[in-house]
Amino acid sequence: MLKKYFLLLLCLVTLLSSALCLAEYDVQTHVVKFDKGKFSKIFNNAVIRGDREHYIFSAKAGQHLKVALSSVENNAEFQIYLPGYKILPKDEDGISSVSGNVFSKDNKIVENNNEKASLTHLNTTLNISGDYLIEVGGTRGNADYKLEIAIQ
Repeated sequence: MLKKYFLLLLCLVTLLSSALCLAEYDVQTHVVKFDKGKFSKIFNNAVIRGDREHYIFSAKAGQHLKVALSSVENNAEFQIYLPGYKILPKDEDGISSVSGNVFSKDNKIVENNNEKASLTHLNTTLNISGDYLIEVGGTRGNADYKLEIAIQ
């Protein structure tokens, strides 16, 4: 009898792990619009391990951008893609990615995201007009976060 339960449990665990491996990662996209007379917006959100959240906003060269990200467990980070980025189709593992230039930790532009440029804050003057993309993800496990975007 115990052997039957063990085999049933083993089958359930195998099925569940297979389903999790086959699940596609999800990307939620938010278009950032500031309320009339406001220069900043706060998003309280969460990402599940492996998922990403995208925030797209338009800005002009010469505007000042400030982005701050905080998370309860200090396990969230972001990258800011400059205008001209491309959102790539999902790969065979169901993971979507972004290609393009990003800001580094020292406010420099890193071409084609060739090096790790994950941030928790950025304070810079923009040199390029167009649509920017902020990609938020977790560094470990699920991440509850607060993202503040300010443009002046």
